Amino acid sequence: MINLALQILQDAAHRSSSEGVGTVEVRLALHVLRPFTKDSASLIEFWTAATAQPRHPWTGCHLPYRLIVQQLIDRGEAVDKARQP
Repeated sequence: MINLALQILQDAAHRSSSEGVGTVEVRLALHVLRPFTKDSASLIEFWTAATAQPRHPWTGCHLPYRLIVQQLIDRGEAVDKARQP
C-alpha cells in the first residue's frame, strides 16, 4: 500500500509545477501514508503545494515528496527503487 500511495504522489509531483494536483486520489494517498511517517508536516506540505494557486514552476511538490520518501526509508519501510527520488 505504501508504494501504491507513493506512485500516486510521484505522478502528481511530476505534474505539479504546471497544474494543480490537489485531487481526491492525492488526498487519499497522503492519508494512507500518515501512520507510516514520523510526523505529518511533510504530508501537509505536499498538500499545500498541491493546492497552491496560482501555479508556478517553483511551487511543485517535488521537495515534499522527497521528504516523505526519506521519512519512510528512515523508518525502515520498504520503498521500491522506482519510487525513490
